[in-house]
This record gives sequence, structure tokens and C-alpha cells, in this order.
Amino acid sequence: MDKIAIKDAGMIAIKTVGSGKYVSADNGGASPLVSNIGGVGPEELFYVVQLGGGYAALQSNVNGKFVSASGGGASSLIASASSIGTDEKFYLIFNADGTIAMQANANGKFVTADSAGVNPLIASGSSIGTWQKFKWIAR
Repeated sequence: MDKIAIKDAGMIAIKTVGSGKYVSADNGGASPLVSNIGGVGPEELFYVVQLGGGYAALQSNVNGKFVSASGGGASSLIASASSIGTDEKFYLIFNADGTIAMQANANGKFVTADSAGVNPLIASGSSIGTWQKFKWIAR
């Protein structure tokens, strides 16, 4: 697995490989991230902030807050942080099939879209499988 270079401040939509649906910061970013949306609107767009060393943060387009794996990664991902700290950093892994996996700095686990993306995204995966793979689509 290799690191992938993503342009700083690039706007992306994130598509879950397992369901083919987009990740959304529903309710203006007030709800945990889910992956059950068929199209892209303001709640499905994120800015990438490169942090160096293979790490990046995601800033929600809809509320300007950073995606957080709060509670040391034990809580669902939500765009609620005003600044970038430990829980807002994700190590990006470029998979051989062209997808991206995100490993939470908070707990070292992979971001997972359980239950076909209907349940909130959470950093709970111990390895990279279908539900830990995402496509980042430049917008």
C-alpha cells in the first residue's frame, strides 16, 4: 500500500465502494457522516487539507467544520471540529485498485461504512475490505 498525493484544499466527493453511494454530512453537518446518498450536493462535498507525512483532514463544505473520529475513534465520524487535532487526522492509503482507505489517527483503525453505509461511518476496521474502500472524486 502506498500513500497518495492529494492537492491541499481540493474539493472532493467521497463514494463508498461497497454501496456506490456518497458520504454525506447530513443536516448541515450536525449529524454523523453516512454513505447512503445517490447524488452530490453541498452536504456531500469536502475539502482536503494536507497535513504532511501521509495525513490529511477533511473539512465539510456545508458547515466548514472538520471531520472528527471523536472519543478516540469510538464515536461515529462527524463534521464537528473547529480545528484540526488528533481526532481529525486521517492517514491516506492508496490501494492497488485505485481506491482510498482512511486510517484514523485517533485509534489506528480504518474508516468503515457498515450496513451498506446506512449506519454512520466509524473508524472501526482492523483491515481494509470492501467497506473500508472509498473513491475520492474531484469536484
